[in-house]
Amino acid sequence: MAHHLTILLGLLGIKAGELHGNLKQTDRLLALKRFRDQEIDVLIATDVAARGLDIKADGPRGWTRRNGACRGEIGMIKFVINYTLPSRYTRYVHRVGRTARAGHCGRSISLAAEKEFNMLKEIKKCSRSAMFERVLNKDVVTKYIAKVDRLRPAVKRVMAEEHQQKQMAAMEQSIKAMERRLALPEGGEEGEGGKPERTWFQTDNEIKQKTKARALKGKAKAAVEKAKRKMLAQRIAEDPEEKRIKGQVGAGQRSAKRGSKPKRLTHEDEFEAPTQNSASFLLPIPLTQKPEQSDASSSKNGSVSGPSYQERRDAFEQKNPGRKFNPRKKKK
Repeated sequence: MAHHLTILLGLLGIKAGELHGNLKQTDRLLALKRFRDQEIDVLIATDVAARGLDIKADGPRGWTRRNGACRGEIGMIKFVINYTLPSRYTRYVHRVGRTARAGHCGRSISLAAEKEFNMLKEIKKCSRSAMFERVLNKDVVTKYIAKVDRLRPAVKRVMAEEHQQKQMAAMEQSIKAMERRLALPEGGEEGEGGKPERTWFQTDNEIKQKTKARALKGKAKAAVEKAKRKMLAQRIAEDPEEKRIKGQVGAGQRSAKRGSKPKRLTHEDEFEAPTQNSASFLLPIPLTQKPEQSDASSSKNGSVSGPSYQERRDAFEQKNPGRKFNPRKKKK
């Protein structure tokens, strides 16, 4: 939109420049220099120029407040025009803050449509300076809309010419890159975009050599460790006393490891009643088991089990005479 407005103002006879994020840094600085030197009268900018700019010109661009009146003085921006209102009041403050700096006077003009009335109300509510509203005459607006419509084909033509110029510049750059490549001696290499290869980075051969050296270093270290273990085994085999000491040390380590493991709880262990601050607990005995049968039906590891196969078979035959006991058959 900033570029479109710049072209439109140029066709209307107004010297205008543009400042937005799609420009290179050199083009931005050039636009600011032209505006400061009064080569252009209007600078169309996005929020990229809303902060940190204090443009001091060399002509009567600004005003200062003296004795309650505004008088002309060199060095400041006179007007800031908001073509569209921002979405936040803080951005509005930063935009209009490009004028009236360091005690000087300045004015801001905002063009507001129906959709921007809510933001306009917030600006009026938060603003400390006096604000004046003006409704534009419909005849004047219609006149300029018709003029812009007549210039619309010319704007499209200018933008198409600029697009062609960009394509031509890209083709010329690629041709120059090809010429530089052809001018290189045989075996010479060139980096991306037709630029010479950067020599301060590692080449492929240097990376391969470094990786190979790292691998050889790891293999040498592993070989040294293996040789140390082999020498220790030979020394132990030759000296029986050292072998005996090593066996005792290993046995002590294994016994200490076994002793550190928690033991399994059995029904034969004597338990104390848990206190209020104790974290121990008792394992409940199954209800199907009688207390006097706990010793007979216990397994080897001390866990309590139910009645044996023979006991269940005898109980089934007594209850169901003449029927065959089948423990795998599910009850209906």
